This record gives sequence, structure tokens and C-alpha cells, in this order.
Amino acid sequence: MFKKYLPVIIACALVFSGCASLGKRAVSREAPVKEEALRQLAAESAMSKSDAAVELIAMLKTPDFQDKESAVEALASVCKNSVEASGLVISCFKDNDPAVRGYLEDAVVRSGASAVPALIEGLSSPQKYVRLHCAYALGTAASNKEAIAPLIQALSDNDSTVGSASRDSLVKIGRLDPDALLLALKNDNSGIRYRVAFVLGRIGEGNEKTIAALIGLLSDKVNLIRASAVDSLVRLASSDEKSADILIEKMNRLEDDQVRVLLTEAFGRSGSKYARLIAAVSKNCGDKSPAVRSAAAAALPAMEPDSPEAASALIALLGDNDGEVRTSAAKALGSMVASRREAVTALINSFSDKYVFARNAAQASVSRLARVEQDFTVSALLAAESNADKNIRSNAVLALGSIGSPSAATVKNIASMLNDPDSDVRKAAVSAIGNAGPQVKEAVPGLIPCLKDKDENVRKETSAVLEKSGYQSRDAVLLIASALSDPDPEFRINIEKILFRIGPAAISALVAKLDDKNAMVRESLVRVLGRIGRTVPTIADGVKKINVLLRDSEKNVRLASTIALGDIAMNNRESVALLIENMRDKDKDIKYYSILALGKIGPDSREASPFLVGTLKEDDNKLRTAARDALVLIGDAAVDSLIEALKESDLMVRSAAVDALDKIGTQRAKEALRIYKAK
Repeated sequence: MFKKYLPVIIACALVFSGCASLGKRAVSREAPVKEEALRQLAAESAMSKSDAAVELIAMLKTPDFQDKESAVEALASVCKNSVEASGLVISCFKDNDPAVRGYLEDAVVRSGASAVPALIEGLSSPQKYVRLHCAYALGTAASNKEAIAPLIQALSDNDSTVGSASRDSLVKIGRLDPDALLLALKNDNSGIRYRVAFVLGRIGEGNEKTIAALIGLLSDKVNLIRASAVDSLVRLASSDEKSADILIEKMNRLEDDQVRVLLTEAFGRSGSKYARLIAAVSKNCGDKSPAVRSAAAAALPAMEPDSPEAASALIALLGDNDGEVRTSAAKALGSMVASRREAVTALINSFSDKYVFARNAAQASVSRLARVEQDFTVSALLAAESNADKNIRSNAVLALGSIGSPSAATVKNIASMLNDPDSDVRKAAVSAIGNAGPQVKEAVPGLIPCLKDKDENVRKETSAVLEKSGYQSRDAVLLIASALSDPDPEFRINIEKILFRIGPAAISALVAKLDDKNAMVRESLVRVLGRIGRTVPTIADGVKKINVLLRDSEKNVRLASTIALGDIAMNNRESVALLIENMRDKDKDIKYYSILALGKIGPDSREASPFLVGTLKEDDNKLRTAARDALVLIGDAAVDSLIEALKESDLMVRSAAVDALDKIGTQRAKEALRIYKAK
């Protein structure tokens, strides 16, 4: 088609006479001039209109928004009743600028029914954007009924965006005769089947043929097509009772369980309150197929949450011989409004279900129902804690822990289950305490012994919950830290790990406890603070207290404090002085870690340089090496002391000083080495 417009386009490009000025007047900001120009454009010849269209299209590329809007209005006037002008504008849909294409589409749509033939022809253009905008425009153009067949054909376009645009336009047109669409469903192209299924649910009420076709698509091999068919059936079932009646009749005749499952799910998703539809779903609770029964259970809460009959049907399904059905029923009861107390009682009994997913679903639903029936649910769960069945006890405990902000009495009751003979129940009690929020600190003393539980899963869960409690409560940190007095070294190490993982949130509580009378507690606390301090600066008060412990009567406390100050590496004059003093300690480990700590503090340890140089004379190679490395870390501030070391008669001292100056590498260090080597 567009080849025949080529001469027109060329002529328009060459001829810019009176019509060009007419186009400019059509976008004038003076209303009388603009109105007169638009009136003249409507009366112009096809050739003149095409000339004006070329000029107006060019105006769409200007930055002025008002000129663009006026150009669109003028183009609509030009295209009205002019197939040639419409074709010219449509041919420009191929423009690379999406904004220009949008303006052009708007102009063609405004021009009315006269543009429809050209738009239909544009659906077969080799240019993707031409087909795309023609498809969109046909959905809003006046008198577009004749576009239905071409749009259905365009559903199979090789470009998915064009196919989707055609689909959306058919939906906009609406109230279509479905026969042409149903014929398209026989197409081998999965894209067209998917889009037809989409349209069929959005063009008005469904008739028997439409619904039968959509049900047929539920067996399609393509998942997307089945999903589209289900979505359309949901829309039809919820839009009018006639469609719902047809669906019920069709479902009752079906033998394919999977299709009946999909239809039952569709009824549930529709949320329909139509009595016959609800009755059909309720009937499916007794279906011979477990999959259909499961789907029916899932559908009922969305359709009839306040029905005692529906609740009774779901409670009955808790005794079904299929685990998936029981699971589905347990989940559904958590969303019911009717018979909540009866549901809670039945669900607690389901805590003993052999199928773990059914037990978990029952526990989750009891927790949900507790939000509106809290007193009744808590009482029922507390009673269940004494049940002989371990699964009932463990799930009762978990459900209690999941009830928002349990009382101190409830937490205490849960804590009593930490001594249950079954490890699963003990682990559940630990988990429940972890969900208790601010009340968790009340249960910490009872949790700590669980770190010695013979079951590894209980121990791991306890560690995790204690860490969580430390984030929430300073008191909990103090209680955990008090366990550091235990004589079992492995147990203390586990407590240290927990406190370390709590991290910065534990610092203030740990510092406050540094004056504990028990030396093992002091040693462990200092060690934890040092490890935390490697990544997070410890508060100044903590460093001051660790400084005091450098003079502790217990060697292990002094050693741990020395190592901790090196880990924290905080600039503190008192720490540096005390570490220098510790270098005189009789214990080699304390001397060694004092040297390491001074090196980690770096240039702020400059006053330690002479003492570190003195250590280069030690017989112990480990101490000499540590002292040399510390001097390197102090850097340029240690150069003066190292220059003095170069004067020593001891070759090992001079050699260590040379090595340190070389590694420091500052200008002063290099100059000192140059002078030394020149002698």
C-alpha cells in the first residue's frame, strides 16, 4: 500500500508553498488563526492535505510541547476523510523516536473511522513499529468492528509485542462474536492460543462454546496457555451466574482429575459467593480424587469463610487418608472465620499427624487463629503440653512461641518444657523462647544449661536463641556472661563464641562485668572484648578497665588483657605505659604479647621505641623478631631509637636495626642507612 504514497511524499518534500504556511497556521497560538487554518485543512484536496501532513509531522520533532499538541490536533484534521493523508501518517509509525510514534498514533485515532482501512492494511507492514501502533490504534479507533478479523490474525504476529497489542485491542473492542476466536484456537502457534484464551475471558459473558473451549485448553501442553485459560475461567465464573452454571455442568461431566483440579482452583480464586458454585466446591471435598479434595479445601476459605458448614467440611478433611489433603485442610482452617474454636481443637489434635507438612500446617493455622481467639487458644495449647504424644507437645510449644508478645507466665511455661524427655520437644521449646520478644530474658537462665544438652540440634538452636536474646536485652547479655564461671572449658568457649557473635550490642554489659570476682570470668570477658574490638572500636571505658586488668593477680587474666589491647589497637597513653611495664614481666608470653600489642597500636607507641630496641638484645629470638616488627609498625617515630641501635657493638642488634629501617622506608630511615653504610 505504502509504495503508492511514495510520489506523494516526494512531492511534499519538494513543494513548500501555500499549504506549508497553512500547516504552520494550524499550530498557531492565536485561536482565530488556528481555527480558520483547521477549517481550511479539512476542505483541502488530498494532495494538499498530504503536503500539510509532512510539515506537521516535522513539527512533532520540535522541543515545544504545546506545538506538538497542536500538530497532533492538526494532523487529526488532515487525516479525517483522507485515506492518502492517513496512509502517509501511518507510514511514519516506523520512526525511531517512540514519543513521535505515540503522537502520530494519537492523531490517527482522533481522525476517526476514515483511518481504519489504512490501519488494517498497516497490520501487514514489514515494519514492526508500524504493525504495533496500527494494532494499538485499532483498539480505540471509531467504527473498529471491521478490524476484529485482522486483529485476530495479528495475534499470531512473529513479534510478541504486536501480538500482545492485538490482544489488548480486541479486549478494548469487547462483545466480540467468539466464533472467530474459537477458530483461532486450532492454530499450532502457542502464542495465538495463549492470547485467544486471554481475550475470551474479557469480552463479556461466556457461552457454552467459549467455556468448553477454555476447559479444553486446560489440557494444553504449554503451562502459560493453561494459566491463561484458568484466569479467563476465573473471570467468567465471577462475572455472571450463567457462566458459573455452565462451568459447574461441564465440571460434573469431566473425568480428567487434573482439569477438575484446575477448575476447582479457579472457582476458589474467583471468590464468588454464588451458592451453586460454593456447593460444587463443597461437594468436591468428598471427591474420589485426593488432588480434587485438596483443591476444594484450599478454595473454600476464599469463597465462604464464615460458613460453619464449610468449616465442618474442612475439619472432617483433617482425618482424610491422604497427607496432602490433610495439609490443605489444615492451611485452609487458618483462614476461616466460622467455628474458630472448633477448628483450634481439631488442629491441635492434628499436631500428631504422621505427615510432617500436615503438622506444620496445623501449627501455623493455630498461630493465625490465636490472633483472634488468643485466650482460648493459649489455654488449649497449655493443656496440650502434657499430651503423651511428643509431636503434639512440640507443636503446642512452637505455637505458643509464635503468638505475639506472650505473657511472662506463658514464657515460663514454655521454659518448663526445656526439661522434656524428648529432644524434639526441647528444641521446640528453645525455638519458641527465641520468638518470645522482650520476654526472652526471663528464660535465659533456663536456656544456658541447654548448651550442654546431649542432642546437637538442641545445642545449636540454644546458641542461636541466646545470640538473638543478646541483641534484644542487656540483661540477657549479663545472664549469658555469668555462665563463664562454669568449670568446663569447652562450655566457656561456647559461651565466648555466643557473646562474640552478639557483637557490639554486648560491649557495655561485658565491660560492666569486668570486675567479676571470678578470674575465669574476667579472662573470658577480656578475650571476647578483644575479638569484638578487631572489627569494632571498643568503648573507651572498656579499654580503661582492661588496663586495670593488666595488673591482675592472675597471670591468665593479664595475658588475655594484653592480647585484647593488641586486638583493639586503640590509642590510649595509659595502655602504652602499662604495656611497656609489662615488657618487664617475668612471663615470656606476657612480654611477647605486650610487644605485639605495642606494634599494633603503631606510631602512638613511639615512647616504647627505646624499650623495644632494648629487647633486640634479648637471647630469645621470638622476642627479638617481635620487637623488630613492632618498631617497623611504629614507623618513622621509631627511627631515632633505631639510629641509636646502629651504634651498638652487638652485631645482631645492628642487623635487626638495619632490617627495620629498610622496611620503614621513610626519607629519614633511608638517610640513616646511607650514613651507616658509608662508615
